[in-house]
Amino acid sequence: MPHTMQLIHITRLSIEWHDRFYRHVRDVFPGADFETWANAGFWTNRYDVLALVSDGEIIATAGRTLMLLSQAGMGHGEGFRTLREGMQLGAVGVKAEFRGEGIGRHLMTIVLREAERMQRPVLLFANRAARGFYSSLGFVALESDQVVGHFRISPSAVPARRLSPHSEEDRRKISDAVVSGSSHRGGLAARTDLSILLWHLFNTPVRALEVCEGRSIAFVEDEPDGTLAIREWLGERPRDIAPLLPHLTERPVSRIVFGFVPPESWFDAGLALVRDPDSHMFLRGLSIPVRPICFPHLLRT
Repeated sequence: MPHTMQLIHITRLSIEWHDRFYRHVRDVFPGADFETWANAGFWTNRYDVLALVSDGEIIATAGRTLMLLSQAGMGHGEGFRTLREGMQLGAVGVKAEFRGEGIGRHLMTIVLREAERMQRPVLLFANRAARGFYSSLGFVALESDQVVGHFRISPSAVPARRLSPHSEEDRRKISDAVVSGSSHRGGLAARTDLSILLWHLFNTPVRALEVCEGRSIAFVEDEPDGTLAIREWLGERPRDIAPLLPHLTERPVSRIVFGFVPPESWFDAGLALVRDPDSHMFLRGLSIPVRPICFPHLLRT
């Protein structure tokens, strides 16, 4: 561990640290670009970073996103939900040359101590190999669910219009849809967050598509194995989704997977709830949610 480390707090106003933070993220998480997202104005007061610095350079970070968590109440039915301010961690990483020295644990201890002081539950997503590390910090590993369906779908000759995160007008449409969005279903979810949605549009293959004559926006991704992933759905949710599916894909599809728990009527098309082997969620400071647990894909940081 370096002899001298400084703990710093980076917010959207800490301009003097932004370039070093962007560089750290690119080094530790290849392909992740915070700079474009921040320059477009989507680094808000609800996102900040705690970082450890040595010799003027960032060597470890933990990004913190404040979000309003929505938890289903045991025995109260689908309509009863408890809302609570929580914190999701992302961009948790140590520069390669400093790993194995306890720096990550030191930073996480600081982050969790502050979360306890503010009485905020904490959640994060990490790979399975980190299970022992996070369990030792008081996190509970949760098995996530997903909704899947097996369909044979060919792309429509009239694809849905794609919205661009680089277009001010299209960003406004997405923003309006977020404001009017309904709550997600499932044991644990959160209020839709425009800032996180835009981060995914800037950084991942997810596409935002206008459907239902502009009354809805579907966030989708074509996966290599013939799967159409519907990551998020804002606005009107039609009773029957099947007629819309050909307009959402750019290639033939044999399987659909949802990044949220869809409306009950959509299950009539043959959807099924199964365990998600690729989602490794860790939770601290909150009672274990009732199933299904399908934390919305585009609210994950």
